[in-house]
Amino acid sequence: MTHKISVSETGYPDWPLETLGVSIVQGDPKGSGQVTFQTGDKLISGGIWGCSPGVFDLTFGWDEMAYLLEGELTIQPKTGEPIHLRPGDFFFSPKGTESRWTITKPIKKVFFLRTPEPL
Repeated sequence: MTHKISVSETGYPDWPLETLGVSIVQGDPKGSGQVTFQTGDKLISGGIWGCSPGVFDLTFGWDEMAYLLEGELTIQPKTGEPIHLRPGDFFFSPKGTESRWTITKPIKKVFFLRTPEPL
């Protein structure tokens, strides 16, 4: 069955960064958002997520594709060049990617992820 949501009308409850395995480096970034869609086996999920400014380290335990709706950030992979993102940018991070996120303006993104275990 096809589903639809309106991003502007979707709530963004607290989503503690600790639940993502984040290690905060600087500031006091706060996450918010929710999973809005899942496949029956709960291995593929999509939703909306936001975060206030700050710096944190994140190792992806999932494959993620995301589209940045608002804000600005830089993702610095442990190996490779930094990726500067602004509204309208689409990005992908494969499972296992070690990265440092520097959020300079509050972000909001639509995400799609594939997890190794049901979410």
